[in-house]
Amino acid sequence: IVRRAVGLTTVSEPWAVTFRERYSKPVAVVPNGYDVEDFHGTIGEGWPDPDVLRIGYTGGIYPGYRDPTPLFRAIGDHPELKGRVEVHFYGSDPSFVSALAHRHGVDESIFIHDRINHDKALKIQQASDILLLMQWDNPREQGNVPGKLAEYFGARRPILVLGLDDGVPATEVRKRSAGMATTDPVAIAAWLQECLAKKRRMGKLPPL
Repeated sequence: IVRRAVGLTTVSEPWAVTFRERYSKPVAVVPNGYDVEDFHGTIGEGWPDPDVLRIGYTGGIYPGYRDPTPLFRAIGDHPELKGRVEVHFYGSDPSFVSALAHRHGVDESIFIHDRINHDKALKIQQASDILLLMQWDNPREQGNVPGKLAEYFGARRPILVLGLDDGVPATEVRKRSAGMATTDPVAIAAWLQECLAKKRRMGKLPPL
């Protein structure tokens, strides 16, 4: 297909560079986006309980590639976050998530739900205080931009990016001041504490 194509499209500039070098063809970058109509005119307000910081993740987890360990360590190493921070996984492998949660002593903070449809996933995103995005912490992941990132922006909730520090998702979140991008559990814990304090003070984390 590529050999017969006049040109190519991809979702990020790092991938465009790779494809230009590999195929010697023109490559256009067309970023992923989201459909405003999918949100039915609503704006994400987060979870209503001011004493609970709810983090949502919609999608699968690939052991060794997408890893919530830095977040679990941040919660497990700080008792003041246990019972206050909840991480809800929708559609992830329960055996992997549960074993990882148990290893870091955060069983009571982790909630695993069945797979849900797209419309429900968007509602969950809007009802979360923070949205979790996980990437492989490897230079080969730099240009990988999941469609989920665009939907997370559409939900207008703060985003926590775990994975490659200079990948496109981390760069885009920082550029927009739309959350935190790090794999440092200490930095994650400090940010969660700031978010929790802000939510208690204001009653909610306001939409971005």
